[in-house]
Amino acid sequence: MLYYKYFKCLLFTTVVISTMITKAYCQDKDIPKELYTAAGIPDSLKEDANSVVRYSMDDITIKGPGKLFIKHHSLVTVLNERGDKEAVLELSYSKKYDNYGFIDVHVYDADGKVLKKYHKSDMYDGLASDNETLVTDERFLALKHSISKYPETIEVEYEETLTSFIDLPSWYVQDHLEQSVQNSQYKVSANPNIGFRYKNKNLSILPDKSNSGEYEVYRWAVKNIKAIKKEDNSMSWTVLPHILFAVNKFEFYGVPGDLSNWENYGKWQQVLNTDVCTLSDQRILEIKKMTDTIKTDKQKAKFLYKYMQQSMRYVSIQLGLGGFKPFPATFVDEKKYGDCKALSN
Repeated sequence: MLYYKYFKCLLFTTVVISTMITKAYCQDKDIPKELYTAAGIPDSLKEDANSVVRYSMDDITIKGPGKLFIKHHSLVTVLNERGDKEAVLELSYSKKYDNYGFIDVHVYDADGKVLKKYHKSDMYDGLASDNETLVTDERFLALKHSISKYPETIEVEYEETLTSFIDLPSWYVQDHLEQSVQNSQYKVSANPNIGFRYKNKNLSILPDKSNSGEYEVYRWAVKNIKAIKKEDNSMSWTVLPHILFAVNKFEFYGVPGDLSNWENYGKWQQVLNTDVCTLSDQRILEIKKMTDTIKTDKQKAKFLYKYMQQSMRYVSIQLGLGGFKPFPATFVDEKKYGDCKALSN
C-alpha cells in the first residue's frame, strides 16, 4: 500500500496497522454474535430458503451532484448448494470515477468460526465487456469462494466512493427468490438541494426521516421476511421487494443535469448531441445527389436505410461520456462504424 513507502519507524507502522484493523472490524461490535452462527436462524426463515440474510446494512451518503459515498456490511448464511451464488462477489466500477477504499470478505462455519479471509487484493479485476461492447471504461472486481460444508456464512464489507453518477443503486430487500431476511437496514443521507426521492416496489414500508447536520436522513428497516418460493418461468423482479432511488440534480463526467422530469433529462441529452450532428457540405451534396431521382420522402428513407445497412458496421465503444454522447456524424460517415446511438445520429 502507498502508506508503507513513507514509514520511518516501527511505532508509525503499528499505528497505521492498528487504524486499518479498527476500520475493518469496528462494525462487528454492533452485530449480535448469534447472527454469525447457523443456530441463530429461526425455523420459519429456513422454509423454502436457500440462503438467509442474517444482517445487512447499507449506508449511503449523497453529498451533492455526482458525489456519492457507500458503506456496505452484510452477513448471509448459505444453507445448501442452490444458495452458492451468495459465495460469489462481483462489484462493478469505473477507473474514471469509482473507487473501492477496501473490500473484506470473511467466511464462517456453522458455529461462527472463521474459515477464510479475502481482501480486495485477492479479487479478479476484469473488463466489464460483453459480446457487443469492444471497448469500455467499466470494470469489475470478482471473487468466488467454494463452500466445503453447509451451512456457511459469508460476511462482506466495503466502502465505495463515486465522483460521477446519473442513477442510484436500488435496495433489494431480498436479492433472490428463495432467500429469507432476518435483519436488513438501509440508510440514505442526502444533501437537501439534490432532490432525493424514492419509489417502493412490492412492499409498502415507509422510512423514518430526520435531519443530521447538513443532511436529510432516511432509514428503512425490515426483519423476519420469509423466502419467496420460486414458480416455474417466473421473473424474480416482478415479485421481489425493492426500493428505487433517484435524485433531481446529477453530474456525469463533469456535465450537470436535471432528472426531475423527462423533459429536463431530454435537454441534458440534447446538449450532448449539439456538436455531433453535422456532415461536410461536400458529403451533403453527395447524399442529395444519390436521392435526387427518388420521388417521395418514404422512398428516400427506404433507400438511405438500405445504404446504411450496406455501408456501416456496428461497433460498440463506450468510453467516458461516450456512453451517452454519440460519435460525430462525420466520424461515423468516414470510418463506417459506430454503436446504436452513433448510427442513429
